[in-house]
Amino acid sequence: MLGMPTTLPRKNPGGYRRQSAGVAAERGLLGATLLVALVFSLVTGVLPAELVLPAVSIIVVVSGLLLGAGTLLIGRLRAPLNDGLLHIAGVLVLFGFAAAIVCDKTEALRLLGALPGM
Repeated sequence: MLGMPTTLPRKNPGGYRRQSAGVAAERGLLGATLLVALVFSLVTGVLPAELVLPAVSIIVVVSGLLLGAGTLLIGRLRAPLNDGLLHIAGVLVLFGFAAAIVCDKTEALRLLGALPGM
């Protein structure tokens, strides 16, 4: 015979709301996109146009790798948070590789070769 459960649900003692994995992933993707846009806007004002995408790709790939390595080195004490950070790191590396693929490498190498000391 099936009966009703005899225990009452526990109240949330901390007063926090749990996030689903989908919401955390969407926030991570939004954060990674905003970071790439910020880096792009800062680099655009400093470098010539031919060097913007190579510089953005290097900055974004390195930041994604550092975020991923830092997350793995810290450990998996808080597994949902670390999984979200690893997803953000993966998205950053993907954005960096995409920027490296679409940039004009011959023009960037020509400009770098024209710099003094190269």
